[in-house]
Amino acid sequence: MSTIAQTTTGSGGFDWTKYIAVPGGIVMVLALGAYLVGIIRPLSIRKPLARIEGALTYLTVPVKNRSMLYDRNVERIALVRIPGWFRRTFTRWRSVAQPADLVPYGELIPKANAPFKLSKREVRTFELELRPITKGAVLGDRHRVEVWSGHQRSRAKKIELIR
Repeated sequence: MSTIAQTTTGSGGFDWTKYIAVPGGIVMVLALGAYLVGIIRPLSIRKPLARIEGALTYLTVPVKNRSMLYDRNVERIALVRIPGWFRRTFTRWRSVAQPADLVPYGELIPKANAPFKLSKREVRTFELELRPITKGAVLGDRHRVEVWSGHQRSRAKKIELIR
């Protein structure tokens, strides 16, 4: 006479894969659904472009609210210099203060006390001027742009330079 455990596994042991794979699959489907709906990483940057006109550098940042459920506030746009792969992998470079060499400037720049509201699935383009703080600072290959809404941030996107 065979038991349920013997018919499912083929041997006389207890099958633990059902108790690991089924909850793991449920968590995976819920996390993927939350990402696709826009609960996880609700803001995205489409294709940031930088153009140089004489001594000035202008940055165009299209920002999209990915959330299908909520309106989001864009509180800040940050220009971040990504370190090399070794420092990025083995140190906490995000939690350490970074020296600013280029600062976004403009009339329509989002601030924490005056954020821009994006409705559901809306795309808004921000036009900014990059002003150097240190002498000789230029926009390089390691510069990325991020958008923040409260404590949530978008992925850092590489800036394409138009000449």
